[in-house]
Order: sequence, then structure tokens, then C-alpha cells
Amino acid sequence: MSERMLISHILLAIAIAYLVPRTFQLALQGQYERHRAWARWTFPIWFYVSVTGVLVYFFLYQWWPPAGR
Repeated sequence: MSERMLISHILLAIAIAYLVPRTFQLALQGQYERHRAWARWTFPIWFYVSVTGVLVYFFLYQWWPPAGR
């Protein structure tokens, strides 16, 4: 597994924990222009974290399971 992918996944997952709720908060407050500006950054990061999360799972537990399994 690429260490770069794992490190980027972890760091961006930390960031997305703030970005997603903030983006929703802006929409709920009716600040649609700011919401769109935040969403332009939030969505691609969220999508990357989602895809790499599935890949990390498969790398760790499906394709190369721990020894003794």
C-alpha cells in the first residue's frame, strides 16, 4: 500500500471532520454563496477521503490480510 495514500487519507480525513459540518452550517444559515465556495473545496476532499478509505480497508484486510488469518 502506498504510504503517501495512507498519510494523505489520514490528514484529509482530519480536515474533512471540520469542513463538512461547516459547509452544512453555512447552507442551513442561508449563506448560499459562502456555502458554494466552501463546497467547491469540501466535496473533492470528501470524495478523495471516501475512495481512499475503501482502498485502505481492502489493502489492509482483504488483499493482504494479517498473518495467521
